[in-house]
This record gives sequence, structure tokens and C-alpha cells, in this order.
Amino acid sequence: MFHGHDTDQKNDILRYFRQINEGIVRYLKDYKSPLVLAGVDYLLSIYEEVNIYQGLIDEGLSGNPEELSSKKLRDEAWTLVEPYFEEEQKQAIAIYRHLAGTGQVSNNLDEIVSAAYNGRIKQLIVSTGFQQWGSFLSKNNVVNLHDEENSDSIDLVDFAASNTFLTGGDIFIVKAEDIPGGKPYAAILRY
Repeated sequence: MFHGHDTDQKNDILRYFRQINEGIVRYLKDYKSPLVLAGVDYLLSIYEEVNIYQGLIDEGLSGNPEELSSKKLRDEAWTLVEPYFEEEQKQAIAIYRHLAGTGQVSNNLDEIVSAAYNGRIKQLIVSTGFQQWGSFLSKNNVVNLHDEENSDSIDLVDFAASNTFLTGGDIFIVKAEDIPGGKPYAAILRY
């Protein structure tokens, strides 16, 4: 497809895409987040030649992305990545059930909050819309639950999710009835 001047142009594009790809790998260090390409077909195929990011979704969004609104782009990309997330979620729930009773999982909120803060959560499964007010004293890993929100309260579930994310864990937000163990939270621990 590329000849003479066109070959030079392709080499320039390859160099540019390699730089973009290196930036993506640095930014998405975990190699797990799904990446969807949007662009005209010949550019997508050139990018795929240099891609080293393992989370690249095989199917891209073909066409000129500048003609689509950001909402339309997001919606179309979501249709491609949603099955990926659903599969990951199913696997996490299956692993939790398999490890139940081994000490490698927990559905005790005190332990989950402390484990999240200390970077011990590999995967956290929480219910949509669930909040538990309380406080956490990090110096001695003490969790206090509050019956209602007060000036010292934090949402402990949100705190656990934020710390899980910041320490490289995965978070799955699902319907309460899909969470194993009968509570609105469950965690698979690294150690």
C-alpha cells in the first residue's frame, strides 16, 4: 500500500505510534485495563504493528473519531469492553467461592478496610449503592462503625475501594445478590 514517499510517511506514523504506545504502557502499568483504538482502518492496522500493550482489544472503532461526540465514542467503546469486564467479574466471584474459608478471602468489613489501606486486596467486590459510615485509625488499623453519618464519618466502602484502586487492585461493583458470602462486600487478598 505504501510506496516511496508513502513509505517515509508510514515510517513517520510508526515512530509516532511507538511513542504513544510507550506512553500508554507507562501510564497503564498494570497491563490489564482494556484499550480500544478509534480511527480510520489503515491507521489502526499500523498501530497494531507496533503495539506492545497487552490490554489492547482486537476490535477497534473504525472511522474518523473526530466526527463522533465524546459520549458516542464512549458508548461505542463500552459495547466492546463490557464483555471483558463481565468475564473478569465472573472469574473474581468464582475465585472467591473457591477460596472461601482459606484465609485468602474476607467479607469482614474491619479486615477489608485495613487490608485495602495496607495494599493487601487483589480484588474487591462491592454492592451498588451500599454505604457504611465509620472511621479508620491507620496507625493501629482500628475500624469503628457509625450507625449514622457524623462529622468524623467516612464511607468505609468507598475508602476501601479507593485504597484498593490506589494499590493496584481490581474493583467490581455488582448487585448485592451476586456477591458471594451474603454481605454487600467481599475481598480476595494478596496475602
